[in-house]
Order: sequence, then structure tokens, then C-alpha cells
Amino acid sequence: ETNLFYVHGLEFTSNTDLPCVVGKPSRWLVLDTVTTKADCDVLGTGGVVPGSGTYEAFENLLFYSVGDNEVLRDVVMFEQFTGMGCDAADATKSGFAVFVSDLNTCFLNVHPKEYGVYAIDDPAVNVFGSSGALYW
Repeated sequence: ETNLFYVHGLEFTSNTDLPCVVGKPSRWLVLDTVTTKADCDVLGTGGVVPGSGTYEAFENLLFYSVGDNEVLRDVVMFEQFTGMGCDAADATKSGFAVFVSDLNTCFLNVHPKEYGVYAIDDPAVNVFGSSGALYW
């Protein structure tokens, strides 16, 4: 018997790839019910607001991302074009929100493994422990 589980509630740690790392994917939760930039910007974890260069880079990446997932978007930061990338001050930031006006949608940066789905088919794994947690 195979059980499918998704992971939710992961927090960024010192071992987590951050969204501004070039060549690494970042994951974004689609918040299509948030329809203004002002409402979107305040959703960043701990009030984190990226600099204008970072904001514009992710706004473009999210707008041009290819995917039809209505819940998540994964994008990869790149610096292919001069001036496109994160501001230096944002290199260690995560959990910020970006509003893409052309899509009228807010995107919230979440842990790169958030909502990851895993198949567990080992009967020795007790997936129904008292805490409901899946232990690796």
C-alpha cells in the first residue's frame, strides 16, 4: 500500500536555498484573491519587503513563468540580462511577497519544498503517530 503525503508549514533555515540564489529554484504560493500591491506587500514573512531590483526581477520571472499550477509557481533566479537579479541587500532574505499587476495576482515566497508530495510505501513507517507528523 502506498500513501501520498504533502509537506506543509516548512520554515526557512540556514540550510534552505534562498530565492535570490542564482540557478536555484524558489517556490511561490499563488494568492489570486489578493488583488492590490499594497495588500500583497504586507504579506511578506516578518514584514520583509525586497528592494526594487529584486521585486522587479521576481515580478518578471513570475509573469513569464510557464506552468498551469493554480497553487504554486516555481521559478529560477538568473542573471542573464544586465541589471536583472536581486539587490545585494536581499541575498539573505526570504518569505517576501510580490504583486504581478499584469496577472492581478500576489505571490508569496515559501520554502522550496512547501507542498511537496511524497509517496511512502514502507509499511514500517508509522504515518499515523500521535502528533500526526511524518518522521524521516
